[in-house]
Amino acid sequence: SMLGGMCTLIGTSTNLVLNAQIKIDPSPPCKPFLLFAMTPAALPTALAGLALLALLAPAVLARRAPLGSKPEAGRASATSAALGKGYDVSLNDAAQAAAQGLGKGSGGGGGGGGVGG
Repeated sequence: SMLGGMCTLIGTSTNLVLNAQIKIDPSPPCKPFLLFAMTPAALPTALAGLALLALLAPAVLARRAPLGSKPEAGRASATSAALGKGYDVSLNDAAQAAAQGLGKGSGGGGGGGGVGG
C-alpha cells in the first residue's frame, strides 16, 4: 500500500503534510501539488519496489506447512519453543480446547471456559 500510496497526494501522510506546509508558506518554493503530481517520479519507484518484493519474497519468507498440519519431526512449533520442552501445542489443539470450553457454558464467574479458563 505504501508503494502505491506514494503515487498520489492523498496516498501517504507525508505527502499531505508537505503539501500543507507549501500552502501556508508565505514564499513557497513551488506550487501546491495536484492529486497525481507525484506519479511521474513515484510510479517507476513503486514498480521497482514491487519487482524487488517479487524476487526477494520467496527467499526471505520461510516456507510454512499447510494450516492444521503438525510440525515436522524434530522441529518444534513456535509455541512449544517459547514455552519450553514438553509443550507441543498446535493451532488445532487450541481451537479444539476453545470449542470444548464454549460448549460447557460460563456458569458466572471464574473464567467461563476456553483455553486455560
